[in-house]
Amino acid sequence: MQPCGELKDVDQFQIMNPRTRKRRPGCKACNAIWRKDRYLSSQKLERLGPVLRFILEDGDAHLGVICPDCDQPCRSGDEVVVSNAVLHHAEDHVV
Repeated sequence: MQPCGELKDVDQFQIMNPRTRKRRPGCKACNAIWRKDRYLSSQKLERLGPVLRFILEDGDAHLGVICPDCDQPCRSGDEVVVSNAVLHHAEDHVV
C-alpha cells in the first residue's frame, strides 16, 4: 500500500497496536481504498477462473465441504481447487 503522503491529523491514522499506541502508516482513507482493491468478490473469482489449488490438512476450515463435481466430502490430504468461489476436488474439476 502506498500512503498518500498528505499531512493529516493523527486521528486519521488507525492504531495498529493498542499496547504501544503505534499507528498504521497509511491514513484511514488510504487503508479503505487498499482493502477495497484487495477484496475478491465472487464475480472477480469467476472471471479469474481457478485461482487456488492446495492440499487440505487437518484443522482446515474446508474439511467436509461437499465437492459439487463428485458429491463427496473433501478430506485431509485431498488436493482441491477453488474455482468460481466453489471448492472442488482437483482430480474431478475440469478447467
